[in-house]
Amino acid sequence: MSNERDDGTVDDLTALGWRQGSFITAVSGLTVPFLKSAGDASVSVDTRRVKAKERLVVASHACDLARPVRVEPYAEFLVCGWERRDYLPKLKGSPRTFVIDDETGLVVNAKYRVLVEKQVLSGLDPEPWPSTAARLHDFERWLGSRYDRVGFSDFAQAEIVEPLQEAYAAVTEVDAVVAFALSSAIREVRLVVDESSRPAAAHVLIVIWPSITPRQADAVEMLATAFGKALNPKSARLVAPPTTAPLQRVSAHEYLRTQAIPVVP
Repeated sequence: MSNERDDGTVDDLTALGWRQGSFITAVSGLTVPFLKSAGDASVSVDTRRVKAKERLVVASHACDLARPVRVEPYAEFLVCGWERRDYLPKLKGSPRTFVIDDETGLVVNAKYRVLVEKQVLSGLDPEPWPSTAARLHDFERWLGSRYDRVGFSDFAQAEIVEPLQEAYAAVTEVDAVVAFALSSAIREVRLVVDESSRPAAAHVLIVIWPSITPRQADAVEMLATAFGKALNPKSARLVAPPTTAPLQRVSAHEYLRTQAIPVVP
């Protein structure tokens, strides 16, 4: 199938089956350029070679894939590799890495980006997403959260964000029923941190979907309790129990003063 015009260019890669989450095998000899210090107040260009076994996944949104070449000539890919299965739990919730498949250990690394001309892709068949539809949805959310997340300080990341992420992981590991209830009840977890004093003050907002079951409500309450116990009181504290509410009942002020933190996957 072709979508090329008479001038040899291509528009709308989505018509060819390309979408966010599509894969291609890395081309032999592919490198990712970056600038590095030359040691004398100047910089030089260096490259990171993409390994033969690594793969590339589409990070561009559908709207960008569909835009004409004259407006958006490239599609953006991220480099994927494999990690040991016992190392994968350490990558959960990271803004820099995303675990695509727990069985194979396939992981996206956001540090390495590759631009590919759309005309190149018009001659290739996209490889399908190699994991579940639910994990693809999580991947799309992860990509979006990387661009709208606030830059928490090292202190807040270590003393507040990571303990909350660990508390979520601990609750979901209790039993698969609880894990499913949480994943289907929670829209996002949001956080605001005030570091003007010590211990630092934090507030957690758990945004749930409009209609949840009693079992889901119990799981959310379990998570809120775990969040309340997650922080080291010597370094950080919650100013109040976590707020739990559907988006329709969250004020614009509260929503905008908080920032989403990745807890799923």
